[in-house]
Amino acid sequence: MSDAAGPGRQDRDPAHVGKVVQTPHTCGGEPRLEGTRLTTACLRAVFVRSGSIAVVLEHYPYLQHEDVEAALRFELGEGRSKRVQNAVKQMREALDELEEMF
Repeated sequence: MSDAAGPGRQDRDPAHVGKVVQTPHTCGGEPRLEGTRLTTACLRAVFVRSGSIAVVLEHYPYLQHEDVEAALRFELGEGRSKRVQNAVKQMREALDELEEMF
């Protein structure tokens, strides 16, 4: 099966296991597992279809259980709520700047 991690995924740094990151120029800034191009949304979709972390790991054998847990925790709200809070903060700052202009 084709996956979104790209070349070199077998050489993934063990320090990256279980870490969700967001970088502007990788995967369009979407949350992903560190050291991969595999988004948390993609893993959530496979989990929802299969209902099993074991099936997710069969599709992506270079991942570890901790990776899938971290992605699902993020998708269930721990990371998403932080993301929403940051977006609201940025919007408020932009509105404050606009008000100062007028």
